[in-house]
Amino acid sequence: MAEESSVGIAPKIFNALGLLFCAIFTFMGLIYVLHGNIWLTAFFSALVLVALMLLSSYLTIYKTKKRDYRTFVPELIIGSAYFLVFLFIFPFTFHFIDVDFSRKNELKKAGKDKIGKVTELQSKYMTVVDEKVNSFKDSVTAATDAYFVVEPGNKTKYRAALKGFLGESTILFYKYESNPSDGTIKSGIRTEINNAVQEKEGLMRAKYDLGKLNTEYEKYKSAALPVFENWNFLKVSYYYYDIDNMYSKMYNLAVAKMPDFQYPSSIDLKNIEIDNTMKSVSNASVPKIGLILLLVVLLHLCILAPYLVAKRPAEMIKKYEGPYDSTGSIDLKDVKS
Repeated sequence: MAEESSVGIAPKIFNALGLLFCAIFTFMGLIYVLHGNIWLTAFFSALVLVALMLLSSYLTIYKTKKRDYRTFVPELIIGSAYFLVFLFIFPFTFHFIDVDFSRKNELKKAGKDKIGKVTELQSKYMTVVDEKVNSFKDSVTAATDAYFVVEPGNKTKYRAALKGFLGESTILFYKYESNPSDGTIKSGIRTEINNAVQEKEGLMRAKYDLGKLNTEYEKYKSAALPVFENWNFLKVSYYYYDIDNMYSKMYNLAVAKMPDFQYPSSIDLKNIEIDNTMKSVSNASVPKIGLILLLVVLLHLCILAPYLVAKRPAEMIKKYEGPYDSTGSIDLKDVKS
């Protein structure tokens, strides 16, 4: 690579800076596309960096190489390969600039809104549980009050209802009915009913309890919210899509615990598609595309600075020195007798 030494130090500095920023922009665009997979993102970014470094270097080498005849074929092949790499990485660079400088606030809000939807699901489920428990307690209270005020001949229905609610023995009821003026028996019935209600309430809440998932979600929310509030770009894409998994996990458990639970089975918000680079490009305005394209072209001109400033050596065509003239015929004057 001795031919590269003639380009000077300044173009090499531009080349190094261009490669560095191009790798960073590619990395930051890929991290959104690959949902925060930092190792895979780093791997592909390194491949892009090596490809650009080698291609720009070999362009300079072939331009400055001394040869017997002039041909641009090697440079055209390498240049075409460089252009293909440019086309490959441009959407990622565009995506990074679009997301981080144009849509950051929108995505911050979208991420927090999705977390809010999971919280709403959790809250709604707990509200429905409370409603079921309170409905049961109100039904028992109403049946108990009715039992004590109706005529003796009409108590059978309410006694059966209470037994159905609580599964309690009816011995106390019969004792009361045989001696309704005994306040001790009446008080004993109410005590038995209250104790049974508390026990039944505990069983109902245990039945509908989401268990460890509530604790898991609180930890999850504590980790996810700061990602959007503080814009941790390494984790934004991961959490933006993983929130849907947390929602599904909570919804499926809620329905398994309470089959009649009515609520949307998925987050009913518009998906912004933070991982779609082509959507970023296709939805952008023409001036925006032009401005970002100009910025990216300038970046690649920096990478190609050594090639652009390198001087091409003069054409050197060897002339055959022999007994042939310019037409290819033998010049008899040059033939030894």
